[in-house]
Amino acid sequence: MGTIHRLGWLLTDAVLLTLAAWFSAALVAGEFPLAMGPKQIWPLVAAGVVCCGAGALLGVYRRLWQYAGLRDAQALLLACLAGGAALLAVPAPLPYTVRALFWLTATAGLCGLRLGVRVIYARAGARRPAGADDGRPTDARGARSARTRRILIIGAGDAGTEVLRELQRHPELGIAAVGFLDDDPAKHGREAYGVPVLGPAEAVGRAVRELGVSGVLIAIPSAPAEALRRIWSQASAQGVPVRILPRLGDLDRSQRLVEQIRSVQLTDLLGRPEVQIDQVAVSRYLTGRTVLVTGAGGSIGSELCRQVAAFGPSRLILFGHGEHSLHQIMLELQSHYPGLALTVAVGDVQDQAAVERVFRRHRPAVVFHAAAHKHVPLMEQNPSEAVKNNVLGTYHVALAAQRHGASHFVLISTDKAVRPTSVMGATKRAAEAITAALAACGPCRMVAVRFGNVLGSRGSVVPVFQQQIAAGGPITVTHPEVTRYFMTIPEAARLVLQAGAMGRSGERFVLDMGEPVRIVDLARTLARIIAPEREIPIIFTGLRAGEKLHEELFDADEVVTPTAHPRIRRAAAELPAGFDLAKALADLMLQADRGEVSVESILAALGEGTRGDDGLHGVDDQPVGATRVAH
Repeated sequence: MGTIHRLGWLLTDAVLLTLAAWFSAALVAGEFPLAMGPKQIWPLVAAGVVCCGAGALLGVYRRLWQYAGLRDAQALLLACLAGGAALLAVPAPLPYTVRALFWLTATAGLCGLRLGVRVIYARAGARRPAGADDGRPTDARGARSARTRRILIIGAGDAGTEVLRELQRHPELGIAAVGFLDDDPAKHGREAYGVPVLGPAEAVGRAVRELGVSGVLIAIPSAPAEALRRIWSQASAQGVPVRILPRLGDLDRSQRLVEQIRSVQLTDLLGRPEVQIDQVAVSRYLTGRTVLVTGAGGSIGSELCRQVAAFGPSRLILFGHGEHSLHQIMLELQSHYPGLALTVAVGDVQDQAAVERVFRRHRPAVVFHAAAHKHVPLMEQNPSEAVKNNVLGTYHVALAAQRHGASHFVLISTDKAVRPTSVMGATKRAAEAITAALAACGPCRMVAVRFGNVLGSRGSVVPVFQQQIAAGGPITVTHPEVTRYFMTIPEAARLVLQAGAMGRSGERFVLDMGEPVRIVDLARTLARIIAPEREIPIIFTGLRAGEKLHEELFDADEVVTPTAHPRIRRAAAELPAGFDLAKALADLMLQADRGEVSVESILAALGEGTRGDDGLHGVDDQPVGATRVAH
């Protein structure tokens, strides 16, 4: 494909040179060149051949003219000067006025065509850096000083070429690109700003070996996670670090691209398609209204606060009992949204009087209930606290939302509420039942949103693994086959906002979590990212009390239907026949007071039988052994 493009440019130049010859001869001598004698036309032909030949030698036909810069223009002008020299040197009975006009016309045509390509491309959306690109440290093939790092750029598109120009304009950074890799065959064998496009991205391993680069930069902000994993794996296998540009939605237009280059993170490799939400629908129920977020200092709660703030509520209330985390998110929001009215309410959802005070004073229109105890092993050891916080706390907040005129209440639930085998999962199932029961008691639209683990949340597996790797290991994994669903915190928060704008009161929404991830694979990947030069051992410790091998997103009796959003599904299920909310709460609180809480007792209070996991949990409570990560 690259050869075809080069031949296309060569033929285009030949046509332009012919037209320049016709125009010059017709204007000065009044003759068409083919009607002239061979002695007269010979200088024009020779000039054209020399011009095209010099252009080929100077790499004019290898260049990507949509990214043309000063050096590209210099190469083209040199080719035109070579043709002009040949035009003057050939003795022939051809007036010098014709020769001069031909050279001027040909140069204007060749340069003008390429400038037109550059301008059209720029107007079509390419971001064009200001300033010239002279002052490159050295040649494109990589001759650099000993202190200069040689890198390979993956992606010869807008982002990649802009990064290259910034590096060329700032040699003091000590970074020199020696080549591009790009999956577009039309770019292969061509050059952008003097740096060659060497082949497809899948050749990264071979290119690293042959070029002796000290790093790889992935400059494809829209690259899917699968492609990133493939590139990262090949480059890491060669022992070179991989860095990346942020995704398009995360790019800061006020900063230079080179300042935004960062290390590859786990979220990049496990990343999913960027979530698009209905901005109009979400804005309709958030903008200009008072919004309350419980558990506002937590991972999901704080991200909900950030995203809600972007929609311009009239007031945002941060409710939680951890004053330090509340203070941190308050300072962040004040910095990014100085005009936002913020209220920080320190309190516990278990304290009904505290909840009532906040609702009575501020009358929130929208409530996101993210406050919960979430750690499965800890809640197995403290089941009464799980009931008080996750069940009673949900009841207090949901009841206050109905009493004080809120229009929307959104419960943050979990996949562990499906056929629960842990106290934590059973309490969240009870919270879903409370939300559904109270939905029929007033005008507030009450929905539950269920999803799995979020990458990077406090106390979750990823931060624990990171600490273990930083300490040199070992990494502790419960079981070689254990899997979990994962999504990023911003992704989960966006979909929660979207779900709040959908459906009818009492409905339950389940977020699309993609494919489950094996935890041991997660551990190996993290080890290769954080400590590629070391071998980190992995030890299997056995499943802990209440844990499953595999989580589920839907219950057997739930009718699953699609919604208007491709990443959100509706899980419709009826409450148990004869479900009595007051009796269920009384039973659960009696269990908590007596310290007699269990999964079975919680489900019995809800009018449900023991669900379990068909033997998929607790299959091996003894250490399985150890393995070592191969890098």
